[in-house]
Amino acid sequence: LLLTFRNLIRSEEFATGLLRVMSHKLNGEPLGEEHKSVVQCIQQLEICCVRKIETQLTFRGSKISGGTKMCHLDDDKSKLHVVFHQKPNSKSEDLLTSVVKEVSKLTGNLVNDFHLQAIIKCTYPD
Repeated sequence: LLLTFRNLIRSEEFATGLLRVMSHKLNGEPLGEEHKSVVQCIQQLEICCVRKIETQLTFRGSKISGGTKMCHLDDDKSKLHVVFHQKPNSKSEDLLTSVVKEVSKLTGNLVNDFHLQAIIKCTYPD
């Protein structure tokens, strides 16, 4: 499943599809280099399944309780984007949600979650 998602987001077909949807959202305006670089960044997105994710959330010095099954690491300087996803007991829907949220965020929400999920499910249904 992990390999399936990696192959999909790194494919030229997916990149072309993202560019087409982004162009549509911009009412057919020509896409700039920043849009093309976003798609290249998405194609380099790393997805890592891990056994356990431990995060310590704080707000103004106070610890916040709660846990998560996914975590995103972004380093805009190096253009590194990694999705960490907790593997045990995780479902394909959970992994799909993690990937979709990150891709949507990277596109500046030009491609919404609903459309991304539909694109991925249409290509790789459960």
